[in-house]
Amino acid sequence: MEKSNNSIQVVEGFFKAINKGCFEEVKTFMANNHQYYGLMFSTENPEDYFEKLKAFEMKSLVETQDMLVAKTGVTHRSLLKVISPVQTEIP
Repeated sequence: MEKSNNSIQVVEGFFKAINKGCFEEVKTFMANNHQYYGLMFSTENPEDYFEKLKAFEMKSLVETQDMLVAKTGVTHRSLLKVISPVQTEIP
């Protein structure tokens, strides 16, 4: 992936890679200190994020609903549509 400083391109690329299930590509869009806070889990770096996400053993599709973009970051609201059943318990 060609590096981009355009916040919208980064978020769109991130979710396209998530929807392809290509975690190596997803990681190229993430900072080393990427923070994720959600209802099912929260993480402080990409490795923990992928570990938690993979534990659910589900096929999903992410659909971005809303995005707020600033020079220093992005806040977004997305829907996680589960295509196949979750195979683990929520911690």
